[in-house]
Amino acid sequence: MSKALALAALLTLLFLAPSIDGYQSGKPNTSGGCGSCHGSAGGVTPSLSGLPSDYAPGQAYSLTIGGTGTPSGSNGGFSLTVNIGIFSNPGTNAKIVGNSPTHSNTNSRSWTVTWTAPYGGSGTANFALAVNFVNGNVAADSGDNWGTMTTSVGEAQVTNNPPTASNVAILPSNASKATGLSISYVYADSDGDSESDTEIRWSRDGNPISALDDLTGR
Repeated sequence: MSKALALAALLTLLFLAPSIDGYQSGKPNTSGGCGSCHGSAGGVTPSLSGLPSDYAPGQAYSLTIGGTGTPSGSNGGFSLTVNIGIFSNPGTNAKIVGNSPTHSNTNSRSWTVTWTAPYGGSGTANFALAVNFVNGNVAADSGDNWGTMTTSVGEAQVTNNPPTASNVAILPSNASKATGLSISYVYADSDGDSESDTEIRWSRDGNPISALDDLTGR
């Protein structure tokens, strides 16, 4: 057989072969949808559980990804993205590419991953998710379905209550030039914060004595 005939035969076989999904091992950063490769949108309703109503900066959250819909079976895939925070610890049948979790094979319709919230002041976290259910025939066709969802999580606002100083006393009660003066008080903070940056001011006859600022005694 000539080289030309062999090449023509190979091209014919490729043309006749079924269309194979090239992303059975995952497709990150495609949370906007699965295009025309897997049927049409609307056959699957994605779900993303484990997110708080408001995130605490630096806190890690265990997320579960899944969905409901058709076709029946146990094969599927997903792609998840977020604008802030870091994904880690992908569970069975999942992986992370860059910072986008996705499926590592088509053997599941439920996946887990950890999301760690960013530092304080980062703003709202915007999640986007696409989930597809496939019929398992190893081909991208109209028998598959997919759906998308988005959700946002704001940053928790931390309330910082001011501390109190009680039982303030000047000691000793019969102070003299020889004994000097000192101050005592009880510090308390309802948030559990330790004492820092306390300011103490001394005065004599209503006149400030700056040399004694922040000292508890003289």
